Amino acid sequence: MVLGVLDEQAGILYYINAEHPWSVLYRDGKASFLEESLQYRKLGTPGMEGSLSVKIFRLQPDDVLLIGSDGRDDLEIQTKSGEKMMNEDESLFLKVVESSDGDLPDILSSLEEKGRITDDLSLLRIEYDPGKSTRKSKVSKEVQTLSLKAKDFLKNKNNPEAILAIEEALKLSPENQTLKRDLIRLYYRNSDHQKACLLLDSYVEENPGDTDMIYIASFCFKKIGNFNRSLELAERIQLRNPGIPANLAHIADLHYRLGRSEKAANYAKLSLELEPENEKATEIFKKISGSI
Repeated sequence: MVLGVLDEQAGILYYINAEHPWSVLYRDGKASFLEESLQYRKLGTPGMEGSLSVKIFRLQPDDVLLIGSDGRDDLEIQTKSGEKMMNEDESLFLKVVESSDGDLPDILSSLEEKGRITDDLSLLRIEYDPGKSTRKSKVSKEVQTLSLKAKDFLKNKNNPEAILAIEEALKLSPENQTLKRDLIRLYYRNSDHQKACLLLDSYVEENPGDTDMIYIASFCFKKIGNFNRSLELAERIQLRNPGIPANLAHIADLHYRLGRSEKAANYAKLSLELEPENEKATEIFKKISGSI
C-alpha cells in the first residue's frame, strides 16, 4: 500500500510506501519516481521490524502526483517477432505519463496500446493548485533595502542592528517566511530564546516541511522549559529521520526531565547503540542510575 496525507495549504505530502509501485511526480512535462529505494515490505511480512519513517515531499504549484497499482506495469507485450512477453521496463509507466501529459484517460488508453493489462489497475491522480494567495508575492524595495542592510550588519558582526533591520522588514512583510526564518536564527544565536520560540511556534506550523527549523525549535522550547512542546517537535524529527543519535539523546533527556526514566533509558540506549561515545546519552544513563 501507499498511505499518505497531503497538507493542501502548505503543499506538503507525508507518506509511506509498503512495497507498492513507486509514486510518480509529473512536473513541467517530466515524470519521475518519488521513491528511490524500497521503504517497507508489504504489511504483515514476517520478520520485518524497525522504527516507522514518514517520507516528506514538498509540492510545487501545478505538480501532479500519480499513484497506481501493479496493473500499470504488468503488461503483456508483443515483440517484433510476434512473441509475447511480460513488461520488465519499470520506466515504461513514466514514458506513458509524459506522452499522456498526466491525463488519466489518456494514460489508460496508452497502456492498453502498449500491451494487454494482466492485473488489476487502479490509478489515482492529485494535482496541486494552491491558488493565487499562496503563490510567491513580490518583495517591496523597502524590504529588500532592509534585508541588504541586515546582511551588511551581519558581515560586520553587528547582530543587534541586523536584528532591528529584519524586525522592521518583517513588520512591512509579515508573511515573508525567509525574513522570519532569518530572525529566528538570529534570536537563537543571541540566546533570546523567548522571542525565538514566539516566532517558531507559528513558523513550524506554516512551514511543516522545514525539518531543520523544527529541530532548532525543539531545542529552543527546551531552553525555555517547555519540555512537552520540545518533545512533540523532537518526535516529529524522529518520525522523519529515525536513528539520529543526537536527536535520540535529546528525546531521552526530555523524557528524563518529564519524569519518565524508563523511556529516557530506552532512548539513551538507542542513541548509544548508534554512537557509543555520545556524551548526552551517557550522562542520562548516569543520572538515571544515580536516582535509583
